[in-house]
Amino acid sequence: MTEGDFTRRVMAMRNQLWHVGRAMLWNDEDAADAVQEAMLLAWKQRRTLRDEGKFEAWFMRLFINRCRDMQRGQIRRREALRRAAEQADAALPDAGEALMALDELPDALRLPAVLFYVEGYSQNEVARMLGVTQERVNTRLRQARKRMKRALTEGGCDHE
Repeated sequence: MTEGDFTRRVMAMRNQLWHVGRAMLWNDEDAADAVQEAMLLAWKQRRTLRDEGKFEAWFMRLFINRCRDMQRGQIRRREALRRAAEQADAALPDAGEALMALDELPDALRLPAVLFYVEGYSQNEVARMLGVTQERVNTRLRQARKRMKRALTEGGCDHE
């Protein structure tokens, strides 16, 4: 299958993909991301398609699986934020305030916090990505929570 054929066939499915993605992910941006990620994955795996006549079903299956992966990520992020708030003995802050507090962290604390709480990676995965021990990640997450709690409770985030 040529790149042009591939693109033409996916574009012919765009309305279907948008409706399925929107139904599964609840917003246009995530649905668009899922389409792009599924296109990239499908292009890489195009040789696994044995019957080009079944392209649409094959692609839709890849797309739905990508949407399910994204759903799991959304659930993990919400659960991680809830756990972080409980561990900090604080109510879940306004998302904008939390992002501002996160942005104010030094890189050494912000990166593990984003990977763990926002992206949903495990502490072990974060440790491997950053090339540090899991204990170091745990310490940095604890420090990040402490600093963010202080910033959120003491008004450390400047809103102006």
